[in-house]
Amino acid sequence: MHLKEIKAGSYRSIFLIWELTTMDRTNAEANDGGLFTDGNPGLGVPATVVDARILNLIQEELVNAVEKAGLTLDDANDEQLAQAIGVIAENGTDTSQRGGQSVLDNQASALDITDLAFESTATKSARFMIDVYRRDDTQSANEMFDCVLIFDPENDAWSFTFEAFGEDTGMTLEASDTVNGAGDVTCQITYKSSSYGGANYSGKLRFGQVKKLPISL
Repeated sequence: MHLKEIKAGSYRSIFLIWELTTMDRTNAEANDGGLFTDGNPGLGVPATVVDARILNLIQEELVNAVEKAGLTLDDANDEQLAQAIGVIAENGTDTSQRGGQSVLDNQASALDITDLAFESTATKSARFMIDVYRRDDTQSANEMFDCVLIFDPENDAWSFTFEAFGEDTGMTLEASDTVNGAGDVTCQITYKSSSYGGANYSGKLRFGQVKKLPISL
């Protein structure tokens, strides 16, 4: 079965997939409590109708998983669902939250990392990775930050910790809270950087693998 379309002839495959999902249950003619049946032609009992609604539900659930993982549908690849599960398991469900920007040299005041902000109304805790590379004509360094962010609802505040790996790039991370109201606090991740001082400076940061736990179960 390819994820670009689901063929009605693959009845057994469709049945097995349907049992593993929680999208909805069939309400088609001759269903048995939301389940498919084979019927009994000898007794005039019809089989459950495999209608367009149920096929579209299954197709779109599978397609959405692949596209949420950032993959392109390919009718020649029958492993896309497995690949999508692997990507989502590694990067979290919010796979779209990744980005990057230039790292300015000698940035003494905290500067926002674009698109790396968290809302306490939706997120209880988060973990993400930031990769930093800086260089000039005399030096270069690459550093990886493993970051953890936890919201404390009793004090309406975020706590931010990180562990750094690799070479010291001279960049530091901070978290800045903006209180919008009781239980509503926005946390923005920011950075500062040291002065490299050499010619032909360049700096770049990238973030990804953002995993969030929701504020409510």
